[in-house]
Order: sequence, then structure tokens, then C-alpha cells
Amino acid sequence: VGCAFAACLERKQRRDKECAVSMSIDAASHAFTRQGSFRKSGTD
Repeated sequence: VGCAFAACLERKQRRDKECAVSMSIDAASHAFTRQGSFRKSGTD
């Protein structure tokens, strides 16, 4: 269980990092809200 949890946590952290980066980039074009909601529903 510990190994699976670690892998899941690592994947979640990587996804959160990628999402934060894409949001900061898209914020300049005022499209980060739409892409943010799309990515969240697509990955979950």
C-alpha cells in the first residue's frame, strides 16, 4: 500500500505542478480559467 500511495502522490504532485505552470502561462492570454477547468475535468 505504501508503494502505491507514494506513486499516486508523486503523480498528483507532478500534475499539480504542470497545471500551475500552464495556468500561469495562460493567464497572460486570459484563457487560464477555461483551460484550467478543462484540464481538471479531463484528468479527473
